[in-house]
Amino acid sequence: MVDSRKIPLAWKIVTFNKRRLILSLAGIAFSVMTMFLELGFYNGFNDSQVNLPPIFNGDLVIMHKTKIHMMKTSYLKKAILHQTLAFEEVEEAIPIYVGMMSLKNSTTDMVYDIGVMAFPADSVPLKVSGFTENQNVLKNKNSVLFDSLSRSIYGKIKEGDEIELSDKKFLVGGLVELGPNFTRNGWVIMSDSAWLNLGVNPHKISFGLLIVKPGTDLETLKSKIAALNPGEVTVMTPREVRQRDTHFWTTATPLGIVFGTGLIIGFLIGVMICYQILFNEITDHMAQYATLKAVGFSNAFLIGTVMKIAILYSLLGFLPGLLGGWVLYHIIEYFTRIDMFLTGGRIILICIFTVLMSVFSGLLAVRKVMRADPADVF
Repeated sequence: MVDSRKIPLAWKIVTFNKRRLILSLAGIAFSVMTMFLELGFYNGFNDSQVNLPPIFNGDLVIMHKTKIHMMKTSYLKKAILHQTLAFEEVEEAIPIYVGMMSLKNSTTDMVYDIGVMAFPADSVPLKVSGFTENQNVLKNKNSVLFDSLSRSIYGKIKEGDEIELSDKKFLVGGLVELGPNFTRNGWVIMSDSAWLNLGVNPHKISFGLLIVKPGTDLETLKSKIAALNPGEVTVMTPREVRQRDTHFWTTATPLGIVFGTGLIIGFLIGVMICYQILFNEITDHMAQYATLKAVGFSNAFLIGTVMKIAILYSLLGFLPGLLGGWVLYHIIEYFTRIDMFLTGGRIILICIFTVLMSVFSGLLAVRKVMRADPADVF
């Protein structure tokens, strides 16, 4: 008797018709690319919206209780930040001002809003490329640092250029790399003295960064600070701020829900494409399946063959889909400046989705094999 385990039937069926194989892999690769694209939008939205906390050069972030995410306009009394210096664990308390100004494109004369972040010129609240080298620039109230990753709507701004912010002239003393998000097209960094010189309220800040002594129990310190102004302040680590903001943008905003739904739809589209591929594959080989039944092969063997075909298609189609997704990520990131990147975990997730997509399609299509009747052939 022939040992069915030694018959590479699934591989033979998949590779028999090279033209069909290419077309089938193209369909599955398209499904994989769609899932990668939706996952990229979903993560890109979240990664961009929470791109500030990871660059905070501090141990704790103190903000007003109503500031439910970092982009929300909500102010904290500056006096509350100064109160934290009463704790011996706190080495430095840095006030951060965040706002919006209009920036004029010198080439087109169009005016666009841009995010502004201000803080004391002698402090180091950010861990971003270009800041350390250009920090001294902020000591001049007429000089600012420009985010080189800002979107192109502002024009080609380089070090030494003069820019017009809300009808006031500033010198670009250096470039840093922060990156835009869905609510800010770019950033300008200036000193708090330059910011306050614009006539804003000097007694209110957007949030504060606390640098504490090494070995400090952060949970205990957070409780002590919150107890000073119960019900008015929130104290979190940058990591906790990022997690909170990610949860907010994912669950409480339309875009987060849309992109999450898009990933599910991409999966369902893939199921339909794979089902159609497998259904046609089975239909064209019904005579062969019926012959196998006639010579004694069991339904279990035929079902296993179909499932192997499904898995082979998923794995072979995943690779070009991964490559296509990687290319799309770079194109979208280049034009939008939104963070779109692959990680090992994200690649594995889509690979699992691809296999599940094909297996589910195989389970739907295998019913036709079960109905294969040798009498229809002979």
